[in-house]
Amino acid sequence: PYTMKSPRVKISSPEEPWETGGPLDLQEGPEILARGDKLFIIYSCRESWTVDYRLGMLELKEPGASPADPSSWLKSGPVFSGPFGTGHCSFVKSPDGREDWIIYHSKKSTKEGWDRDVRAQRFTWDRKGYPVFGNAVAAGKKIRRPSGEMKF
Repeated sequence: PYTMKSPRVKISSPEEPWETGGPLDLQEGPEILARGDKLFIIYSCRESWTVDYRLGMLELKEPGASPADPSSWLKSGPVFSGPFGTGHCSFVKSPDGREDWIIYHSKKSTKEGWDRDVRAQRFTWDRKGYPVFGNAVAAGKKIRRPSGEMKF
């Protein structure tokens, strides 16, 4: 859907120690991630130009709960971070649909600023239905190609 029948509501603010401590204490770039009856919002927090940039997660507490009600969400994190700051993610399936991949950007060094690159890596799910992102891959590290990808 691209319209809402209810007024805009704020469902989350940066309040946890891992979301705060910088000059702006940002939450931005929300992305929906769903699997089975679980619904998550993965978002970036902290300042994007610092090594403290990372991803947090909101989980809809119960299937059918109102996503417009802030009390319907449970916050956890950080759920994904790297040595130089990671954020602004999206999610895709491998070409054969068997694997889940996170696409994100990360800084290339500890120097403040926006010298970053786009990265991709596979993630999995635990037995309770939660995403397991692991650690951000290092710049230049070779990774296995997604399953079902054509080889040239």
